[in-house]
Amino acid sequence: MSEVTGVGVVVSGAASFFDHFARPDLLVDFDELIIGLQDILGNAADCLNIFLSFGISDGGMHTTIKLGDGSYINRNLLSRDFLNLLFNDESKVFYGTTFFDLYLRDVISSTKCTKSTRDKLIADKEYAKELTKVLFLINVNRINTTLGFYHEMKTALRVYNSIPSMRNYNHQFGDSPRLKTLLKSIDYKSNVSNLVDLQLNKQNDGNPPTSLVNFLFILMQSAEVVNRNNLPSGIALHDLIWPSNIPSKQKAQAFLWLVYNYYVKNSDDFTPSNPFNDEFSLNNPGKSPTLERVPEAQLSNENVDTPEEIEWGLYMQKQRQIFLSQLNESQGDNSDIEDVDTNVNKKNLFTTTVIENLSKPYDNYNKDSESYEDIQQKLKILEWIGGKQM
Repeated sequence: MSEVTGVGVVVSGAASFFDHFARPDLLVDFDELIIGLQDILGNAADCLNIFLSFGISDGGMHTTIKLGDGSYINRNLLSRDFLNLLFNDESKVFYGTTFFDLYLRDVISSTKCTKSTRDKLIADKEYAKELTKVLFLINVNRINTTLGFYHEMKTALRVYNSIPSMRNYNHQFGDSPRLKTLLKSIDYKSNVSNLVDLQLNKQNDGNPPTSLVNFLFILMQSAEVVNRNNLPSGIALHDLIWPSNIPSKQKAQAFLWLVYNYYVKNSDDFTPSNPFNDEFSLNNPGKSPTLERVPEAQLSNENVDTPEEIEWGLYMQKQRQIFLSQLNESQGDNSDIEDVDTNVNKKNLFTTTVIENLSKPYDNYNKDSESYEDIQQKLKILEWIGGKQM
């Protein structure tokens, strides 16, 4: 078992720690957990950075983008060609508008969208498309909430990853936790939380049953249903968004087909035939348009970084290293646990939530393989943030 030193304690079993938080029976908002821990831990945030480096995945098959601090996100990791096809599609079939325009309308309506951001989204279409692409990747959990786009950020709870193909706007994106908050502050318009609710709330009045952003949350949560009912054997919903050996054009057409099928089309068939059908889907009702895996050689012209993008990505990686080096020199070693302010208000709702969810394994978590050292480490964390040993 690997060990790394942080905030004056030896952190072992960090993967086991996150294995607990990844359990489906826990109603933990991990995004808010990250943001809240920054306030509680202060300059001891290095401990959380160690935990966050392990990340959380949906079983290891499809994970969020996880790169080292300073590394750049290339076009392949973004599935950039897929995003371009999705957001440039001109079909005005999503309640009278395009996918991009409807998504942008949702973003602008968010209570967390500032006036300056709203004005810029309206005035600068190129900026609007790039920001909505990033928001979309957060929406579908391809980008997690530890990513920042400003290379001089000081918090240890974020990693800096530049996006060279969006380099004209990187510095204006902020960081992913706040972008996720923007998405979650969009009015969903109705109490829709699954595909059944979605169908029941559809009306023949030309208005969507919920926001497009909320629909995408629901769609990704319903991946198993979509995989079983609509996609070919061996191909999953995530394969349309994550890098895969399926041509981008096929992926974009199939994804738009799914959005129309679940978000727009009524089960009573009053709506027109899915405009994203191809010959295969027309002849196989309920199935998506053609999706075929091809040899990598056939995709050699897709998601290719330009020399300028590679140069800029490496340059920003170096700038991040220089900044961190200068920061360490100016601050010295402030990671001693004795310097950490542990005077945490135990009545604070967030602190209570963290303590409860760290405590739960001892009351209600049968994991015989968990080592004594892992359990002891959890007790240290509890004591450190203001709890008490049990």
